[in-house]
Amino acid sequence: MAIVFISPKKRQKIIILTIVGSVSAILLIIALLVFLMKPKTIPVEQAFHAPKISINFELLDSEKIKALQAFEEIKREFIYEG
Repeated sequence: MAIVFISPKKRQKIIILTIVGSVSAILLIIALLVFLMKPKTIPVEQAFHAPKISINFELLDSEKIKALQAFEEIKREFIYEG
């Protein structure tokens, strides 16, 4: 019976190729599962629930709003003194 010796470089190459092949196969399976899966149908009630919003426009006529003062106009040119 012959004893076969595998060099360390060849053994390392085989291990690396095995790991790379395994990772590639796993990523391929995940990609196929994700991209080829058909989307599920979801009822509209579950997909979007519109909140009930009410705006009180009477606040615009209140005395606090009428007492507000407008800001000064923003200067478009600035003069820098150094």
